[in-house]
Amino acid sequence: MPRREQVTGNMLTARLSSRRIELAEVRPRLDTAALHAAVARLVPDGGDDAAVFLGTLPEHADAVSAQFTVRRADVGAGIGLACLSDCGAADAIQANLLLNPASAPYGMGLEATVLLLDHAFASWPVRLVRFPVPAVRAKNFSLPAIISENTPPPHDRRELPCELKVFSIHRAPWEKFGTQLLTRLRRGPSDQ
Repeated sequence: MPRREQVTGNMLTARLSSRRIELAEVRPRLDTAALHAAVARLVPDGGDDAAVFLGTLPEHADAVSAQFTVRRADVGAGIGLACLSDCGAADAIQANLLLNPASAPYGMGLEATVLLLDHAFASWPVRLVRFPVPAVRAKNFSLPAIISENTPPPHDRRELPCELKVFSIHRAPWEKFGTQLLTRLRRGPSDQ
């Protein structure tokens, strides 16, 4: 799916940072082997998060539209990976996020998710963003802009060692609620 040349509207932004998190686009994108190696370095013990991250991406990394390194703004250290990719629907894109839990203090996962979702809506003319997560992490997602779906992974993806939950984030609620949250995440505590 082609990326928009310009950001339109007054709510969505192409800025990829909050006070604590920055998404740095990886260019050129990692090939499949390099992406798997980066995941292994990030989460050496693998686990369900890594399995869902890799298992729900397109089989070939060249089918991924954008890849990002997730960095902590305070120390500049990489704490995760994020991808946006075509999910087979003309009006949707898929977001994948993987963080090293030992390096990402509480709340940074939410910040990275919000930045990734906003970038997807700002950069692609899609109606919704699908976000697969291990079912055990599903309780961490509770925003008005997020709808849960019981969607199995596409038939061309690998079998997963865990139950999967797919969230759908629709543009209209995102523009109403998600962008407000992002604005709050970008402000300092004294600006609230």
